[in-house]
Amino acid sequence: MKTLALLMALLATGTAHAAMVCARPRSDGTFSTTLKLREACKPNEVEIGIVTLQPLRLFGPTTTSTSSTTSTTFPPCVSGGKRVGGVCWYFADVQTENCNDVCAGVGRTYDEATRTFAGSDGTLANCEAVFYTGVIQVIATDATNCSTARGCVYVGQDGYFEVHRCITPTTTAEATGGGYLRACACS
Repeated sequence: MKTLALLMALLATGTAHAAMVCARPRSDGTFSTTLKLREACKPNEVEIGIVTLQPLRLFGPTTTSTSSTTSTTFPPCVSGGKRVGGVCWYFADVQTENCNDVCAGVGRTYDEATRTFAGSDGTLANCEAVFYTGVIQVIATDATNCSTARGCVYVGQDGYFEVHRCITPTTTAEATGGGYLRACACS
């Protein structure tokens, strides 16, 4: 019933919000069969994926299958990273830092999800989900003809995040924020 209420609340807002799909891991590494749809996963839960509305989509981490079992790998997001859509996201410290630098700084490499999930080839809802905390309001807009190929960026305002997804030019790893702080997917 709570899941239905959360989905109805997201639909009623008329904006492209996202909800987290969460599960509690067992001590042997498997998951309970109960999935929870929440604004943010509880500390004892792992994010399995996200649900976005407009369009309705479920995004999750990469799964691997064999003839008898299916398992999902969740490497930890070290150094303050945030798992959204199955990858770890990090935010540029300075406006001149590119995603290659951000990922190298946490011992990872640039992931194309920067472009395909939240950037120019992704969706505004996914860009918004990268910054969604369940506490701070996110206001997201699409932009064209950006000064750099920065993809999904934000600027903090009074009590909310103003998020922009640059549709053109196509998002690249080398682009800087162009006056905004970038979100970078790293693997």
